[in-house]
Amino acid sequence: MKKLRLLLITILCIVAATVCCFSASAEKISYDLEELGMTITISDTLNVKTASSGSLSDGIYLEATDQNSTLRLSISMVKDKDTIKVDSFSDKSYSFMEEYKSNLEALGLSEGKDATYGDVDFLDFSQKTTTEAGVDIYSRHSITIINGMGISIVSESIGDNFTSDELALIKDSLESIRFDSVIQQQKESAKKTTKSWIVGIFIVILTAGVVVFAVITKKKADIRKALIKQKEMKKQNDYDVLRNAQKKADSVSANQIGGYKSSADFFDEHFSGEKKPSAPTSENFDAPTPEKKKISPIKRVSYFAKNLSREINGKKNKNSKGKSKAKRKAVD
Repeated sequence: MKKLRLLLITILCIVAATVCCFSASAEKISYDLEELGMTITISDTLNVKTASSGSLSDGIYLEATDQNSTLRLSISMVKDKDTIKVDSFSDKSYSFMEEYKSNLEALGLSEGKDATYGDVDFLDFSQKTTTEAGVDIYSRHSITIINGMGISIVSESIGDNFTSDELALIKDSLESIRFDSVIQQQKESAKKTTKSWIVGIFIVILTAGVVVFAVITKKKADIRKALIKQKEMKKQNDYDVLRNAQKKADSVSANQIGGYKSSADFFDEHFSGEKKPSAPTSENFDAPTPEKKKISPIKRVSYFAKNLSREINGKKNKNSKGKSKAKRKAVD
């Protein structure tokens, strides 16, 4: 039995919580006030009348009341020579706003507080009045001027002050306000912002491309210049080497004396087994030239005597051979 009782209590709690959620989440209906160029959303728990129904006083464009008529919300608009000069509070100076506040406070309203509904600047005031019958009326005034129209949204609680639920309902309605002119401006601003972003991104990409192209071109040009400079330096070095080699060769040949000092020099150069040193070239011009061996005068005289004796002996042999051939007789 205890378990069954606990189960029933749990089910009842769940059902009660579900019903409360549905009742708390009341539907909201949006109303378009073409004359004011604005829309407002109001809970369906209030009975709403608009100017199009023809049952409202002049200057009143919307009126919403609860079932007991103890809560009322009304929207009115005034357009005169003072309001027509104002586009919005955001365009006005601090001194203008202070003067405007002081004028409304002189009518019995409380100190004005700045507020924003539908991206439009408002002034919030509160007031307490008493009817002839002695009934207290608590009211909240949200006032703004936009496009030359003075719009006032007044919420009234008759008999006692606003409850938390009533204040939440009024706040939701005020925050749902949207003005057509502001929406249009926001769309145009969004388009301009989008275009600006697109143009900015395009400029950034184009600039980055130009910078990259310039850097790559400069690197290629630097590489090309370095190669050309290297080739020119190589050519210059080769030319300098050949020119220096020719200069050295010319200087060596200019310092040497032509001809032979003696017959022994001629003999040694042409008949000796030693290899004649080659002329200096660009490859071996730096190699040292081997010095010729100096022959003493005694050796030269001995060489001359030997050569002379060889020539004399050779002539004697020729003469002896000639005589022997002459003495031979022919044999028959």
